[in-house]
Amino acid sequence: MCNIAGYVGEREATPILIEMIRRQEGLNGGFFTGISTHDGEKIDYRKVEGDLDTLLRQTDAAHLSGSMGIIHSR
Repeated sequence: MCNIAGYVGEREATPILIEMIRRQEGLNGGFFTGISTHDGEKIDYRKVEGDLDTLLRQTDAAHLSGSMGIIHSR
């Protein structure tokens, strides 16, 4: 089963998305994880083989900017 969350708003999306997927990942997932954000001009993304902690440890995903985004773990 896949876990997915999205956010569109005025706040920075990344911290919200990370918290949303952290809450879901305990149910299932963690084999592959990715995040993508959009700042109005460009789309940034990071993905890894592994869970959310692996994504945060191996990439700069926690620092992606933008007020809209999506995160996925399966």
